[in-house]
Amino acid sequence: MYKKWFCGILAVILLISLAACGRNDTPEETVHEIEHHQMVASPMGLELFEQPESTTLPGRIAIITGIPQTWRSGASERNLLVSQLMDRYGSGNIRHFMHSQFAWLPEEQAYLLSVMEEIAQDSETKVVIFSPAALGTDYAASWLREQRDDIFIIFLEHNTRTFGGIDAHINNTVSRGAAIADLVLNINMEALNQMIPVQAQRLGAETIVFLDIYPEELERYGIEDFHAVSRDLMRAAAQEIGLNFVEVFRSEYVVQCGSSAHMYLYETLPGIIEEHGRDIVLIGLGDERMFWETMSYGTIFPSHVTMTPSPFDIVDWLFVPSVDTMHMDFHSKYNIRHIIEETRKTLEEIGMLGRVSTWPVSVSMMLTYAAVEYGIMWMNGEVPQEGIDTAVLGRIMVDFIAEYSGEVGLGVTFTPLWDDGTAHLHYIQVFMDYLTY
Repeated sequence: MYKKWFCGILAVILLISLAACGRNDTPEETVHEIEHHQMVASPMGLELFEQPESTTLPGRIAIITGIPQTWRSGASERNLLVSQLMDRYGSGNIRHFMHSQFAWLPEEQAYLLSVMEEIAQDSETKVVIFSPAALGTDYAASWLREQRDDIFIIFLEHNTRTFGGIDAHINNTVSRGAAIADLVLNINMEALNQMIPVQAQRLGAETIVFLDIYPEELERYGIEDFHAVSRDLMRAAAQEIGLNFVEVFRSEYVVQCGSSAHMYLYETLPGIIEEHGRDIVLIGLGDERMFWETMSYGTIFPSHVTMTPSPFDIVDWLFVPSVDTMHMDFHSKYNIRHIIEETRKTLEEIGMLGRVSTWPVSVSMMLTYAAVEYGIMWMNGEVPQEGIDTAVLGRIMVDFIAEYSGEVGLGVTFTPLWDDGTAHLHYIQVFMDYLTY
């Protein structure tokens, strides 16, 4: 079980649009590795959070999540979803463990290893889900794998960024994660950056304006260019579809905090609007800041850039009164439908309908739900014990999107991860179709 492969690669899905992924030059021999799952309506008729007739499962599922730093965070969304699933299947069938986001700290590693020991000693636990698979997950899960080779391990949002100043064994790696986990579901951030120009054009944009730092200043002061990868992917994708891509350069030291950023934009954006018009996308100073400027100047906001898109963020940044008064009830079971509806009403009132888009659901919630449902099917023998049935996995996600958001016809795209020339077919990068308000 140290290395899993698909039980069989599905035939080419005709709905794939390579242009939408910004990769028209994908080699013919690798086309079959990209799968797009899309359905007009939910064929399974799932009521996702209603109590099933029987809550007896053939084994237990353990879910390890992070402790939320704020109530409107990915961790909060994950934990809400877990609580709903525990209500559905029973706390005896799903066990929930939480740990600090700082999993590399010695005390957190000790706690995580104690959780692994508890799980290893429980012979009824058959599936373990790390949501997210934070730093230190590889190390803890590898210990569990040594004790139990009969457990189906799932990593969600596997963090493989390398951090200095901590023990090397705490850092996760693609190769180690792929060897330990039976299934890895990651957000496809590369596709996200490639799709922003495509989605911008669909919303009517003619130009992407990237607020960049002078290259010579980056070199002179040894400043890391955090936007380099995103910018280069967006520029290439924009050029491929004939969308203008313009860089407006600034000094790193012009923008230091909220007030200086506001002053910079106050002085700079009128000239940009005058030159390029309002059918533009502004990128470069943080998603929330750029969204506010989009609302102020009536430009276009196709997606988040540095964080995964979510309706929760859009309605939060809009300060929709009918939603703000709900406070903690914001994340009630079917409230995402109300959130989308109220967001559309607000955008229509200010003349921005059709100029803003995002993903239709929280990806953290969707991946967690998919992991649990697929894990149950694995325990029941309804999917292969070796390899991943991506058709089933895609159907679970599409049903979640339709049921949870109320939006039908939106799909997900799966792309297996390549690392050093090796295709990890069970290490799946996930991208959702956009919801346009």
